[in-house]
Amino acid sequence: MPLEGDGQGPDGHGDSYTFWVVRFLTPEEPLEQLQSTAATTWRERGWEVTEESVFGGKLYTAMTPEGYRIGLNAESADMLSVTVTSAAYWGNFNALLRDIAARRDAEDEKKTPGTQFERDPKTKQAALEPGEYRPFPAWDAVPAA
Repeated sequence: MPLEGDGQGPDGHGDSYTFWVVRFLTPEEPLEQLQSTAATTWRERGWEVTEESVFGGKLYTAMTPEGYRIGLNAESADMLSVTVTSAAYWGNFNALLRDIAARRDAEDEKKTPGTQFERDPKTKQAALEPGEYRPFPAWDAVPAA
């Protein structure tokens, strides 16, 4: 039986690099106000905070001194997701994400088999059927530096 917060994504898959949990909230106060207040609190603690637009909403992230990444994402007009991700078990988490994205983009550009999906023109996201997934990007998709 799947458990909420078991370190797996909505598709039931996890990874071996980190442990993470997600909670979804529908707060009564405006999401942007809640996110802004959280970002201010994080900055006061000396944490590195980023803000970006993601699929029409805002995503605020903070990196703690211990290497935990906290994210507040406006999933919709009234739903907020709170994600906490552990430090990567090996390597740097942000560098790991950048490397995975670089390999994914290189495979997309080369039209590598198994990486081409019909995407929503607005969000650029692919809606995959259960059991259909994109393989983890190949290590050699990007030439070594």
